[in-house]
Amino acid sequence: MPYYHGIRVKENPTNVPVPARSTGGVLIAIGTAPGGTAKPNEPVLVNTYAEAAASVGYSDEWDKYTLCQAISACFLKVGAAPIVLINVYDPQKHGKALAETEIDVANMQAVLAVKNVILSELVVKNGADTLAAGTDYFAALNDEGDTVITILDGSSAAAATRLKVSGKVSDISGVTAADIIGGLDVSTGEETGLEAVRKVYPKLGEVPGLIIAPGWSHIPSVAAALSAKAESEIGGDFKCMAIVDINSTATGAKKYTDVQAAKAAAGLVSPQVIALWPKVIAAGDAMYYSAYYAAVMIKADAENGGIPSYETGNRPIGISGLCLDDAENTEILLDHYQANEVNSYGVVTALNLDGFRTWGNSTCCYPGITDPKDRWIVPRRLFNWERNNLIIKYTNTVDSPASYRTITAITDAENVYLNSLAADGHIAGGRVEFNPDENPISQILDGHLRFNLYMSPYVPAEDILFVMEFDVSTLEAEFGGGE
Repeated sequence: MPYYHGIRVKENPTNVPVPARSTGGVLIAIGTAPGGTAKPNEPVLVNTYAEAAASVGYSDEWDKYTLCQAISACFLKVGAAPIVLINVYDPQKHGKALAETEIDVANMQAVLAVKNVILSELVVKNGADTLAAGTDYFAALNDEGDTVITILDGSSAAAATRLKVSGKVSDISGVTAADIIGGLDVSTGEETGLEAVRKVYPKLGEVPGLIIAPGWSHIPSVAAALSAKAESEIGGDFKCMAIVDINSTATGAKKYTDVQAAKAAAGLVSPQVIALWPKVIAAGDAMYYSAYYAAVMIKADAENGGIPSYETGNRPIGISGLCLDDAENTEILLDHYQANEVNSYGVVTALNLDGFRTWGNSTCCYPGITDPKDRWIVPRRLFNWERNNLIIKYTNTVDSPASYRTITAITDAENVYLNSLAADGHIAGGRVEFNPDENPISQILDGHLRFNLYMSPYVPAEDILFVMEFDVSTLEAEFGGGE
């Protein structure tokens, strides 16, 4: 090694802080990203910003690459992980034809000054002869995004001075709401968009907890698809919640009194959906609230032992303002009364009370439904979480002998666990019972066992009232009154 005499200084690249990891059900984000190693419409689990950028790519052009808002919120702004990313942008599908263009060759190289060329679709001709990639030429993108074509030794085009180039360029504007909603190709079995959520558990071993599609969920058709997915049993087993944005564009809610109508126009009435309004400003960037709120939620879960029992309606968040979804990022200033009015529609917002904080505890089913397990966000999430846990924990018990020992093992194990949740303050209490009257021998002989689970999550202390009164008797006593 070299001989050193003196002072040496070395700089390492900046490391993004390791995010808090949630186990309360994974966050799934669907949208568009520039592209990386992950295949389009394929769920990929990432734990760091570097993994996300390598898997789907990253760009600050959030209007084009909507998935990057979730990446920024989780890893660069809030510090929360993991997240499953589903990039629906497929350059092969979302592309347009590149008209044949002639370019000059110098020193056996030619540059096609066109961005986003799909190299696999490139057609290069020397006169009427079509050249073969890898044999006659090699194509690559330079730092400016242009395509550099290098003619290889031994090619028939070695002496060429002009080349004809055509093919296809990728076009992110070709992605539509239909791509986010996705579907199933019955001939190939390929699942795209929201339908790819089914693959999250069998492929990644992660239980779905929350689904977002920032930049798309304010569109009614996408919101409806997210709601339907959250209402379904994903993969035949799991329940999760969707977080959607209320439209705050020129055609949506431009002021707080418009929110009720915008929510109704989107058909948002499900207890499995959390609706947010408007957009937020975080570190100077305007982003859809769903991306930021979801990151805040999974970080809270991580700090709470992976259990989604922490209040979400009055949690300090690192934003600096609220804005509309327009070119100017028009500022929205809500006072306490106005924020409460938004809450009364079953919509969560944010409020500046000595710093911005989330404001609202109700799912979209409110005010139409007031059942506490459906109306409140935390109890709804806890019921989903416990349901999913039961499936995971007791799958190994399926096909065990339907014996007293099996019944006792299940009831004892789950009662111990529910008692531990109560002791740690996550729930008020819970219990599991096996009632013989509900399990007649005919059912047992058919292989059916029924258990009743009772759980009491805490509801938020949303309205705290102090009643004040002037106490005249104190003054009377001080001045000797009443004698």
